[in-house]
Amino acid sequence: MKVKRIRPKDKNGKFLKMTPANMKSAAFMIGRSIAQNGIVGLPFMKLGVERSLRKYDKKILEALGKDAFDNLTT
Repeated sequence: MKVKRIRPKDKNGKFLKMTPANMKSAAFMIGRSIAQNGIVGLPFMKLGVERSLRKYDKKILEALGKDAFDNLTT
């Protein structure tokens, strides 16, 4: 809580003092929220895969066609 400079708030959105009890309560609430809802994943692979598919679309289709033809003839 101190390193990330997260400040606890009350139900009305007002900032509370950084007392140990308030920080412990806020940390508990954050942990409970993560346990219930999980952490949103980042699609770091999706962008690269989409970009490479656009770039090598014809080559991939040709390779798949050749591979399918080779499997059918053997």
